Amino acid sequence: MSDNTLTADLIDDILKGNLNAAENALHQTLTIKQNNALDQEKIKLSGQIFNNQPIEDELEVDEEEFEELSDEELENLADEADDEDLDDETSEDEEDE
Repeated sequence: MSDNTLTADLIDDILKGNLNAAENALHQTLTIKQNNALDQEKIKLSGQIFNNQPIEDELEVDEEEFEELSDEELENLADEADDEDLDDETSEDEEDE
């Protein structure tokens, strides 16, 4: 079934009160969307690995959440990022030995 058909079935089942069938349609729709998103990430990663494309560090930040952080919280986040960088460098040095 296509995604559009499942969405239409989901809406029809909800309107008719067939909630068990609607739940199944919802799960199928979400599974399709999840698989599509995973496939896109796999394609992106394989391109980065096998085609020597630069690996992008993606960090999703909600602007409103970021603006609400106190100075202390921002300093803690920066310290955590520095610690992670140090851990990465340490593990690379250990691998070289």
